[in-house]
Amino acid sequence: MTLPTVGGSEGVYGTLLNNHINIEHNIDGTHNGAIAYPVDSVSTAVLTKYLTGTTDADATTNVAHGVTATNILHVSAIIFHSGVTYFVYDMQMSASLISAFTLAYDATNIILGNVGGNNQSRAYRIKIDYTV
Repeated sequence: MTLPTVGGSEGVYGTLLNNHINIEHNIDGTHNGAIAYPVDSVSTAVLTKYLTGTTDADATTNVAHGVTATNILHVSAIIFHSGVTYFVYDMQMSASLISAFTLAYDATNIILGNVGGNNQSRAYRIKIDYTV
C-alpha cells in the first residue's frame, strides 16, 4: 500500500488516497468492518465475525463458522449463565469442572468442548477475527 506523498504524487494523489481509504470503507463511504494492520509493509484487512446461539444439552457444541480456517487469527467465546459470564479456554470459574469448557476450531466448525453441566443449554457468543 502506497500513501500519497507531498510533491511526489502529482496526478495520482486521488487514486492513491482512494486506494488507502477503500481498505476500510465501502464504495458509499460507510465503514466495512475491516481494520488495516501493517504487516511487513502490507496492509492486511482484519474482519470480525460474531456467532450466537445456545449450547447443546451435552458436552460438545459444534458451530459452523463459514470462514476459511487458514484465515482465522483468533477465536474467543463466552457462555452466559444466570447473570454470570463464563469465559473461554479451560477457564474454570468454580471449584468443579461443571462450569468449565474448552474451545477449538477445525475447517468448518468452532467447537465448544468438555462443556460442563452448568454451561449446557446456555446462550453463547463466539468472536472470530480473520483475514480475507
